Parts: sequence; C-alpha cells; structure tokens
Amino acid sequence: MVKKRLWALALALAVALSMAACTPAGPDGPQSGGTGGASVLSQASEAPSAGQDAPSGGQSASEKPASSEAESGAPSATASSSSGASQPSPSGTQSADRASSAAASSRPSSAGAVSGASSSGATSSGAVIDLSSPLALSDYYYRGRLNENQRRLYDALSVAAQGLKTEAWVAGCRLTQKECNDAITAYLLDHPETFFWNLEKMMITSGANVKVEIVLRAEPAEIQQMQIAIQERTRAALALLDDGMTEFEAECILHDWIIDQTDYQLGEGDDAWRAHSIVGVLLDGAAVCEGYANAFQYLLNLAGIQAFGVTGVATSGSGSENHKWNIVRIDGEYYQVDVTWDDPISQTDPSEKIRTYRYFNCTTQEMARDHTLDGAFSLPNCTAVQYNYYEKNGLTCTQEDYESRFIRAVEFFAARAREEGRRDFTMELKCVQEPAQYLALAETLFGGEKHCFALLAQYNRLYPALAVESGAVRYVAGEDSYPVLRVYLRLAA
Repeated sequence: MVKKRLWALALALAVALSMAACTPAGPDGPQSGGTGGASVLSQASEAPSAGQDAPSGGQSASEKPASSEAESGAPSATASSSSGASQPSPSGTQSADRASSAAASSRPSSAGAVSGASSSGATSSGAVIDLSSPLALSDYYYRGRLNENQRRLYDALSVAAQGLKTEAWVAGCRLTQKECNDAITAYLLDHPETFFWNLEKMMITSGANVKVEIVLRAEPAEIQQMQIAIQERTRAALALLDDGMTEFEAECILHDWIIDQTDYQLGEGDDAWRAHSIVGVLLDGAAVCEGYANAFQYLLNLAGIQAFGVTGVATSGSGSENHKWNIVRIDGEYYQVDVTWDDPISQTDPSEKIRTYRYFNCTTQEMARDHTLDGAFSLPNCTAVQYNYYEKNGLTCTQEDYESRFIRAVEFFAARAREEGRRDFTMELKCVQEPAQYLALAETLFGGEKHCFALLAQYNRLYPALAVESGAVRYVAGEDSYPVLRVYLRLAA
C-alpha cells in the first residue's frame, strides 16, 4: 500500500483551484499582432490600410500583464505508481456509449449503489444539497474514458461529494497511483459542482484497496449555504430557457448570460480558488477561464445538454498560457466553445461588454489556430459546422457575396441591440475563405474607396427603423482577427 499526497501536476491538468490566471481577451479577441485595438475609419479622413490597428478604446491580451504563473485546467495527482499494484489494461480510448448498460444509466445516489465502495467522514446536519445535473451517467464524457475499476473509484467520489464526506474508498479495486489520479481528474472534469474540495491537501492510498482522504474548503454548513445560493442563481439563468427551445438556442442564451453577468478577474488571497470555480461566476460575478468554462458546462448540463471542460494552451499576442474551455454536443455533434475569449476586455470602460461569437461552436481545426489541447484524454474531433454561430445565423460571406451579407449582418445585430435596449453594438461577419481573401475583403471594405460607407448608406435606406450612424466606423479586420470582420456601430437616435 502506498500513500501519496496530491502535489504534482500532470501535463496541463494541474490543480483546478490553483491561483494563477489564463489569457483573457481584448476587444478584437485574445489574438493580437500590434496594439490589438480597433481601427477608426472616417468618411472625411484618409482611410487606413486594411487591418491597421489604432488605439481606440480596446485592450488586447498583449496589453494585459501576463500572470507569473499559468492557470491550470483540471486537477491531477502524482503520476507515480504504487508498489506491487497490477496494471489493468488501459481503456482510455474507448468511446462514450449513449446506449450503455442499465447499470450505468443513472448516477449513484448512495454508497450502496457503488459495488465495494464507501464514503465516510464528517457531514453537515440536515438535507443533502443536490447540485447534480439530469444527465445520464453515460453522458459524463470523462467517465467513459476510464476502465472498470477507475469508474468504481469515480462513483465513490461522486457519493462522497454528494454527502460532503471527507473520505472515499473502494475495496478490492487494484489501481496504480496514475490510474487513481486519472479517475479523480475525470471526476472533477465531469462535475464542476464539486467546487469545495481542497485538492492540494487530499491524500490517495492506492493498491488492492483505494482510499481517498478529502479535505473540504470550508465547514459543511458553509458549503451548504453556497450550494443553496448557487441553486437560486442557476434557477435565474435557467428561467430564461423555454421548453420549446432548441439546444442551440439554449446554448446561446447561457453563453450570453455568463458573459453579461461576469467580469474577468483574478481571485485574491485565501479565496482565490473561487475565481476558478462555478462560485466565481454564479456567486461573485468574477472569474478566470476555469470559472467561465466550469459554469458554462454546469448550466448546460442542468439544461440537459452534454458539455465538458477541456484543457490545454492558448496563444495570444502576449504569449502562451494554460487555459480551459469547453466541448459541447448540439444535436449529436461536438463543437468547441471558449466563453472566456468571447468576453473581451474593454480598456476605456470595464463595464462595456463587447460580446463576440468568434469562439462559439468552432471545429477542432478552427480552434487550433490559437488553442492547443493537452492530450491528457482522448477527445472527439469536432468537424461539424451547422451550429457554428455565424453559419447558423447566416453571418458568413465570401468575396462574391459580401455586400448582401454585410447588410444582413448589420440588420441582425442592430435588431438584437434594439431588443436589448442598447445603442452601441458590434456587427460580426465571418469570411469563409482563406486569409488572403479575407484581407482582400477587408481592404475593399475599409481601405481605398471605403466601400463600407456605401453599404451602410444602402442599409439605412432598407432599414430606416434600425438606421445606424455612419460618420465614422471602428473596425477590426487584421490578419490576427481572421476569419471574423468586426465593426462597431451605433443605432441612430
């Protein structure tokens, strides 16, 4: 029997509640080649070249001081093996089966539901606060990456978490230290509602029997109070959803809700862990990437939509840092989403929310331009485009059809701004051609003859009720902004 403390980090799967921060986004997204701000185009001035960046009230990731430590994604334990432990055949590449056996169709709700598993330790008096989602057990993605004995430990951890227990163990379950680490990591990636474990102080005893000693971040009664507050907050978010909504519609609403309710902020002192958890978004309104991703996953899961967190490295003008984002399943197809990078930071007005959809339901290939997965677990290759935000809403263009699509995009976002009671809004249009065509299109719109003004004049004639001011236009359309053209507009008084 070997006892190990959870000190080390495996790959980018570090302690989930570490105190470092990930790369935030600027007004034109986190990528930056220069200042990262939007350029200002005036009808009366000499037009800048396409993609020229001018400081006009935006802050890019390159302008934000990088954290001295990289933010982690999910937790992990030491990767050393336990003495004398056998090595079960790895099954980390098995696929998650939605039609799994009846034994795995529901989450265990008591110790008796897990064969050979138990949990013990102090718990609070009164009813257990259940923050779990309605997903079937087969829809917890990372559980499907584990072998049978690892799943037994995973389920024992679930029982312990639900009862705020300080110990979980599985008898007759021979696991190596690394297999224990992977099971704990998988559980925490699947269950962002388990925000209250102090991972740096947990202990694993591996071997023929497995025991995990759990340290809570607060007294059980205090944790229960946070859980009750989280329940109330999630009810407010889920109340925005209607039974007749599609999964895509529900995903959009929850994506926007998190951005509108949350500021990107580092945690401080002993409470810094809150910014890395659902507590940061749902109770504090301030979080880093891990908090954004965990809250998005949690709300989607509560809405019955499969979503899970992924970790890796994100690259911006300020360099590369560890990062966390999501994979979401919409109508049976997987997409990558980064809510943090869809919530850019405004330098001139921190309260300004320049909401974007550049990282909403992307393919693996699209996201790989500045996001690199760490490969700790096998992940689905996201290839579908149907529910990419721009594709779904007709906000894509080529050099051949950009005029009608530009006008369509202005009308789409102007109508949303009017509905939300805002005058200032951002129009976005995705170029579905190669970077060279994208830059040529940007030159046509914003350089030379400034064709965007002619299109805005045409738009105002077509949609007088949603007319926009067109004396000057701020835009982002540089090489680092590919494939999205972004124009900042204001509804006419």
